[in-house]
Amino acid sequence: SCHGESDAHANNPEKTKDRPKTDHIFGPKGARTSATARSQACLGCHASDRQLAFWESGRHSKNDVSCDSCHTIHEPKNTPLRKDNPTISPLVTTTRQLEHETCTTCHKEIRSQLLKPSHHPIPEGKVKCSDCHNPHGAITPSMLKQPTINDQCYSCHADKRGPYVFNHP
Repeated sequence: SCHGESDAHANNPEKTKDRPKTDHIFGPKGARTSATARSQACLGCHASDRQLAFWESGRHSKNDVSCDSCHTIHEPKNTPLRKDNPTISPLVTTTRQLEHETCTTCHKEIRSQLLKPSHHPIPEGKVKCSDCHNPHGAITPSMLKQPTINDQCYSCHADKRGPYVFNHP
């Protein structure tokens, strides 16, 4: 059901040694299948997930990023993120892909900010990208989980909310 009808693949009418490809191909080799078609194959089963409620209006969907751009398909549930280029850092103690490694594959400007001395503790594993952003779509411009940037910041930094006698500009 994920790969389409794929009659030529299933029946192999010419009885060739190498079977014809399926109608929908996923992962790095799936360039000939549109991102929308690849995502729709996933959404056929996963559309009821509340995290995917805004997929169609999200920036990933609008920029032709499909589910298989970030997720592996035929892997156990505890390794859902793609791991095309595993890290060789001596401090990494897991074989699974870390969320920020997946996100910074495309978001290079964020990766450069995370390498600065002052940054959110994402590489240290104290927070994840998805703590603030919903990568599966949201109605805010940066796909934030809260309605405004300030509300998002206050969700962790409540002490900065105020009111103060002398407000910071």
